[in-house]
Amino acid sequence: MIGSNWDYFYVPSTGLSGGIILLWNSDTTLFKVEDSSSQMVIRDLKVINNEKWKVATIYGSMEVQKRMELWNMLGKYSNSDLPMAIGGYFNFLLRKEDKLGGRRFIYSQGSREMEECLLNNDLHEIGYIGPKFTWCNNKVGSARILERLDRCFVNTIALSSPIQLIERHLARIASDHCPVLLQFKNFNTNPRKLIKYENYWVFYQASYGIVRKEWDKNYQGSFSQVLNKKFKRSLKSLFFWSKAKHKELNSLKDVLIQEITDMQGKETSLGSLSEQEQWNLKAKVMELNATMTRLNMWLKQRAKVKWLSEGDGNSKFFYSYASARRNANKIIKVKAEDGMIVEDQSQMEDAFIRYGELDKDWKETFIVLIPKVANPILPSNYRPISLCNTVYKVVARLIFIRVNLVIPKLITMEQVAFIKGRSLSDHILVAQEAFHKIRVSKASKGLVSFKVNMEQAYDSMAWSSLKKALEYFNFPLINSKLILECVEDPKFSIIINGNYTNWIFARSSFRQGCPLSPILFILCSQRLSNAFHQSSCGIKVNSEGPRISHLLYADDVVMFSKANRKEVLEVKQILHNFCEWTGQKINYKKLMCLFGKHVKRRYRRRISTIMGFKQVKEFNYLRLKMALRRIRRDDFQFIIDNAISKLNQWGSKSLSLPGKIILVILFALPSYHATHSLMPKMLLEELDRICKNFI
Repeated sequence: MIGSNWDYFYVPSTGLSGGIILLWNSDTTLFKVEDSSSQMVIRDLKVINNEKWKVATIYGSMEVQKRMELWNMLGKYSNSDLPMAIGGYFNFLLRKEDKLGGRRFIYSQGSREMEECLLNNDLHEIGYIGPKFTWCNNKVGSARILERLDRCFVNTIALSSPIQLIERHLARIASDHCPVLLQFKNFNTNPRKLIKYENYWVFYQASYGIVRKEWDKNYQGSFSQVLNKKFKRSLKSLFFWSKAKHKELNSLKDVLIQEITDMQGKETSLGSLSEQEQWNLKAKVMELNATMTRLNMWLKQRAKVKWLSEGDGNSKFFYSYASARRNANKIIKVKAEDGMIVEDQSQMEDAFIRYGELDKDWKETFIVLIPKVANPILPSNYRPISLCNTVYKVVARLIFIRVNLVIPKLITMEQVAFIKGRSLSDHILVAQEAFHKIRVSKASKGLVSFKVNMEQAYDSMAWSSLKKALEYFNFPLINSKLILECVEDPKFSIIINGNYTNWIFARSSFRQGCPLSPILFILCSQRLSNAFHQSSCGIKVNSEGPRISHLLYADDVVMFSKANRKEVLEVKQILHNFCEWTGQKINYKKLMCLFGKHVKRRYRRRISTIMGFKQVKEFNYLRLKMALRRIRRDDFQFIIDNAISKLNQWGSKSLSLPGKIILVILFALPSYHATHSLMPKMLLEELDRICKNFI
């Protein structure tokens, strides 16, 4: 029935539940079952002309105690040196975002044990294509429940392989589960090479001579053009010098180790070496140490692990992290402007260039795309970071130092971002006091707060707004001209999977990655604060206190008002005028309004309709929950999830003990939330236990 070239293995079901069946083509695949149980089949898989993998298929039990057998079995086989993939029906949820509808998610013993299993066995999720939820109860209305019960995990060795792994959730047709496909994909894009500065070049004395030689040459043009040409020529000369004079670092290391081993073996067999050979041996050892230092620098530059400065030099952790980071940064699919999902390299490049407002989003030089969400699909799900050239950064930094001296005097206290000397803790304390007032206020019509987030805030800020802001604050003409020269009329190219697009010319916005962008953005945003100061909007925490109308942290805005039609319309008009003046766009998906307990229901509906905001009972501001109720333990569950995610880094099993301790101190301990919130003791104990087990 399945064909002559196909073979199978199965674990029988128990009644109407359970059961695993595996099918494989024996002409193209070598398949060997290593172990099996009612919940898992573990086998060695070898595709013809490819590497060997260890693959596990899962059918998790509903009972927590029986699932412990599955976690123990996974732990037994996960310490392999082979790339490993684990997938199937785990029958459990990890976090509340994995469920839609039905009863509220509760972080229980089963979730905790599964996360500990992933952490202890170096297993990581990969990006997926398709619907998020893999199971549905196929009911309608309020009884409909969707959950993500089927998953795929791989170890760091698999992430470090040259093969790109893609998890696909296929259409749910004949079952209440989505089929999950793990696809192996090779990226043969032949990217155009970019010459980048290598930090290890500074360890060669010859590199200084090369730079000095290029710097002494005479070039024609203005001062800025000459400076730019010298930088470009110096970089090219260093690159070709390095390529011509030095072998690839790993190859050089292997050659030196072999030569040292041969010379030491000769000394053992002959009893001694000549004086010249002893000096040669000493020189080889010194060259090997220097090569290891350069290799360590080379790996650190690619791994981008800034928190780890000591203790794991040139270790397996850096190899694993750098390789896994390269694969994780691959862009595998994008939704184009017409709504179609494209995966071809050239089509993805066209989607980023043509989609939405991209001709206004990014500025000059090369642009790298940093995902803002876990599974990005839209171009707007990526944050464009500008890789400005060195000359521009020097000029921008000099201007920033001068402008930053007067910025605190120009920006009002409602804005706390990017201004030296202003306390984030004080800002949060004011916000918490304002929400406490909203909760306990017994005013006749009550109080209301609005949360506004600007869509692509940096990328949609108009240059005309900056020009008017500089004129409003009486910046000297020469300074204004220098600032506008840095901002206006740039060009840029987007790097996608190592390829860079054609040059694109921008017409507005500030570049993320430019030293000037943060302070120029808050300078333009001051128009919003000025408008609120001239209005009658706001609330008072007490009768003698100041009026609080709004709080700002960059583009995150929280506004406070009395729950009456007059003030609400005034708030709406202020927002409208601000958007008209700056070119900003409100992100309507993140608009929220939170009403005090004494606001009547009909007033709530009326105000929500006027503003176009969604009514909520709580929202997050600066990663802290603002609610009109007592904060529960469930509200801090994300801290546990984040801690496990940070500890379960690519290659974390390769970390030394000092490296693990540094990772725990820097990322796992919730010092920010503990400073500004009363955290439950049980949650802190749970976090302490996770950290101890990791170390």
